[in-house]
Amino acid sequence: MDEVTLLVGGGYLLAFVFCLISLFTPGWYWTNQVAQYGLIQYCFLGKCQIRTAWSSYEIGVLSLVCFAAAIMIISLTLFVFGVVKQRIRTAELSGAFMMFSGLLCSVAFIVFVVYFEDSIPYEKAYGYSFVFCLAAGVFAFLSSKFGLNLERWQNSNPFQNLP
Repeated sequence: MDEVTLLVGGGYLLAFVFCLISLFTPGWYWTNQVAQYGLIQYCFLGKCQIRTAWSSYEIGVLSLVCFAAAIMIISLTLFVFGVVKQRIRTAELSGAFMMFSGLLCSVAFIVFVVYFEDSIPYEKAYGYSFVFCLAAGVFAFLSSKFGLNLERWQNSNPFQNLP
């Protein structure tokens, strides 16, 4: 396995971890500086609970991030299978899946930013979790750029041992 293969796999894994952080942390936005809201849970005065009510745009963002995480799992599985079995086409296909999941994360970020300002009428502030969603999209794009480099996969042996 060469350095670029390790870099691509690490980028895929980092994108997946950032996607999970953005999904499960209660930091998408704060209201009145005491309540933190995430896609799955919210915290009020230090007590966290599972959310049961969402606005329409939050359902859309939650759906996009969940779908992106599921596609990232598929992409990681394809990548590991392609590297272990030394199947170049499978490794290339994982790059296409990862790029699509990065697009979904980026769209979720944009939807959140666009609809957030109009949805909550009282004092609010952006949190940190939506930045992790954007970072997941960026890492997915950057790593899939190397993962989809067909010339590299075809002109060399990406499965050779490191020196």
